[in-house]
Amino acid sequence: MQNISNKTQKGFQDFEKYLKFRFVRKQSVSKFLLFQDFLRFEKLAKILGFTFLKDEITPPNKWLKLNSLILYPAVVIIFLAQMISIIMSVQQKSFFVTMENVMILGGYVIAAGKLFIIFHYKRDKIDDVIETLDKHFPHFGVDQLIFKVQKYLNEVKLFEKIQCSLFLFSLWHVTFFPFEHQIYGFIRSEAVEWETVLTMILPFDQFQPAIYIFMRISETWILMFTCFIFICTDLIFASLTLILSMEFDILGQVISAIDMIHSDEKALKELKKLIGIHQELIEVSEKISDIFSGLLLINSFASILVLCISISGRQYLF
Repeated sequence: MQNISNKTQKGFQDFEKYLKFRFVRKQSVSKFLLFQDFLRFEKLAKILGFTFLKDEITPPNKWLKLNSLILYPAVVIIFLAQMISIIMSVQQKSFFVTMENVMILGGYVIAAGKLFIIFHYKRDKIDDVIETLDKHFPHFGVDQLIFKVQKYLNEVKLFEKIQCSLFLFSLWHVTFFPFEHQIYGFIRSEAVEWETVLTMILPFDQFQPAIYIFMRISETWILMFTCFIFICTDLIFASLTLILSMEFDILGQVISAIDMIHSDEKALKELKKLIGIHQELIEVSEKISDIFSGLLLINSFASILVLCISISGRQYLF
């Protein structure tokens, strides 16, 4: 922490001299980690049309214009098509089609709820959390080496890779794998049935070329955008909690070094400041809990809903 390290420099004086000689002089300042390096969700947020950095403005670009042009009409059309499919599948007692459409719609609702909570309803609290965490972040290279900041960044990157791998694998399995199977069958001159991304029962022929192409693109686009929302919101939670955990660990190390200050008056003055920082971090943890408790409630409600439909729907449809 910048403020803390300046005040407790004497306690770490010998160790810092060693680090400066052994490590810091061999590294360029550009290699020192920035607080923005921990905000792994910022790139995905820009794709969604948002930014969490106050000194950076995300102007409308071609990607966002194209996304608005395709996504919003596609959402309305696919949503209506799935509602019709649910009604017709219930009438025809097609349980699996009903369940697939209900769960996909549930995923859309959860994604929309997360998007609204993170980027609109709780946005002020997230900005306050980021500002407070940035204030106590160890910006100096020596501090980062002492407190092993790189280890925490590696944990954030690992979580990012796991999240992206899981969602992209699911997206590939649902959208592109069936299409690849159809192309493979076409190359081998085999009879292959054309498949849609989502199984739906509709009152018209959805395999007509124009309708099929439109449905395929729309469904893929919506699912891809939904995956971006899930990855981004989960990364926000993981990044903020890991940064908070890191700063609590750093605070604990600095407090343990208070006894190295030989003056009782200076030690007491420093301890009061550390207590104030500790209180700020506790408030940050409470804000993070308040922000993401709603998201956990949405996830729990969706899981319960799907479970209830699975139990009661099987008896009703069969």
